[in-house]
Amino acid sequence: MLVTRARDLDPQTRSLRIIKNIPADGLFDIEQTGGAPCRIGPEPYRITPEMAAALKRQGRLWLKFLKASNHLYLKSVRGEAPSWIAEYLDAGKPPRILDFGRMNRFKTQFPMVLRPDLLLTDDGPVACELDSVPGGIGLLACLTRLYEQEGFQCVGSPDGMVAGFQRALARIAGVQHPKTAIVVSEESKMYRPEMRWLAEALREGGTPCWTAAPESLEISETSTSVRVGGDVHPIGLVYRFFELFDLPNVPNAEPLLNAAKLKWIRLTPPPKAHQEEKLLFALLHHPALTSLWEAELEAGELAELRALVIPTWVLDPRPVPPHATIAGLSLADQPVQSW
Repeated sequence: MLVTRARDLDPQTRSLRIIKNIPADGLFDIEQTGGAPCRIGPEPYRITPEMAAALKRQGRLWLKFLKASNHLYLKSVRGEAPSWIAEYLDAGKPPRILDFGRMNRFKTQFPMVLRPDLLLTDDGPVACELDSVPGGIGLLACLTRLYEQEGFQCVGSPDGMVAGFQRALARIAGVQHPKTAIVVSEESKMYRPEMRWLAEALREGGTPCWTAAPESLEISETSTSVRVGGDVHPIGLVYRFFELFDLPNVPNAEPLLNAAKLKWIRLTPPPKAHQEEKLLFALLHHPALTSLWEAELEAGELAELRALVIPTWVLDPRPVPPHATIAGLSLADQPVQSW
């Protein structure tokens, strides 16, 4: 983020003005009564043009990674790749969720927002997680606007997050301004304020969008709507802001999944649990899968991803043969054979 001008040279004055312009109900539900959810700096975090370009390139790379991992999973299910790929990714998940993840209805669908959690090191950024149901969308969008008003040029400014989110919704729905509900579960309730801000920004841009709890959905074969306050709004698209592992605690989860399966409504991110697995990073580094990854990715992409993703292993307590080791894992320069 580069400084182009500044309304006020006093950093404290700038910080206080930014805090004052944050919505009255805040951006995170952390038992605050309003204002900033964290310490607000007088200027945004600065990155170099080279870093900005590298981050932009990562967008395509992460999508390629998710598409490749999805293909490997389905090949494993069909017996065209090692069976243990699907066994690992399916472990602990109920059959109903596995069925949805394998349906042709969702085969080519992917999360519309991806956020890698990056650690900045002396050798450049490395990723410790890839989140397909990420928070921070409304937070970043709101703060970007406020820093822009203070004279800073931000990456994607001035409304990159809101405009990008709107374009993604339009592409999924097939219409320019789809009627949308951002459904936030109780487990994710701390993010409701920022998602309300995002929905309001989308409405200002012409896209009818509301943030609501899952119990506010009214789903039938003929229509789907969301109740917000005393009003009922028809919708055709749901942005799912809750994790699939939390489904037993999410009201209306089963009707929502069935509606998506029957194409009564569009649902994003799609209900594909294997796409939300942190274990994918371990599969990326597994040497036995190198040729499979190379078949899915273009030249150089596998090396780029492996350099970007921190080394990761599966915590599998099963014993290995005496002559075997856990690939790539050593302790005090000795190969590890057991967890």
